[in-house]
Amino acid sequence: MVLRAVARPSAVLWDGTLTFVELEGYAADVQTQQDALGSIGRWAEAVGAPELPAHRWSLRPSDLRHLAKYALGPFVACAGAGTVFASVPQPLRAPSAAILALAERVKQQFDPTNRLSPGRNAMRSA
Repeated sequence: MVLRAVARPSAVLWDGTLTFVELEGYAADVQTQQDALGSIGRWAEAVGAPELPAHRWSLRPSDLRHLAKYALGPFVACAGAGTVFASVPQPLRAPSAAILALAERVKQQFDPTNRLSPGRNAMRSA
């Protein structure tokens, strides 16, 4: 709702309970945006952003609606971006066979003699 009510918030953060909205601009524009926020709920002015947990997750923005399915611990999500700061690290995903094949083709094309990082392949499947 915030992203529909406010034209260009600098940031919209959500910790599962509270929503933090950063507004910037000319005083009159900020006041207009504050009034728009007031039309969708109760807001209080805060000083600073919430403390961000240590681990950064990258998700699809649409996945933010389903955060309960992830074991995040305490978190702060960036609405509209898909970035979530969580208390636990994001599990590694094994790359798909298509990604592995693409990485191998690129490696062969640009490093056919295996001179760059010999013996190391960052795209190995788990």
